[in-house]
Amino acid sequence: ILSISAMLFVVLTYGYIEAISGRGYVVAILFGLYLAWSSKYFFMPLLFTVLQILSAVDGVTLLYNFDHRTEIRLCSFAALLLISLFLEQRERDDTVVSFRPYEEDIRQFLMERDPNLLPRVDSLLIKYKGKEKQLFQKLQAKY
Repeated sequence: ILSISAMLFVVLTYGYIEAISGRGYVVAILFGLYLAWSSKYFFMPLLFTVLQILSAVDGVTLLYNFDHRTEIRLCSFAALLLISLFLEQRERDDTVVSFRPYEEDIRQFLMERDPNLLPRVDSLLIKYKGKEKQLFQKLQAKY
């Protein structure tokens, strides 16, 4: 959803605007709406965005004590950041495995011919980097 550098930018922007004008909640609200819009898990970001909106409205003291407005803002903003990290983890597809050149062929070949050599495949591929085809041909000639 967001890269670490983009998240750092959001945090710094929030802190700067909060320090200058006390209106960092605007950044948090926009960030929360973005998270709610860009994810299928929209409920949690929306909830913390509503907390940000309520903390920004003067006179809204039904949910919490007015004296703790800043803490509510910071906690709900931190929750939005954590939700963003969670969503980023959920969006990654760990089912795709990328192989180096000839790695899949070498592993398959050794699985059939000499499974004891499989733990050494990574070190062999590092040793023969750029010469993977030669490695595969040597293995084929040996077995």
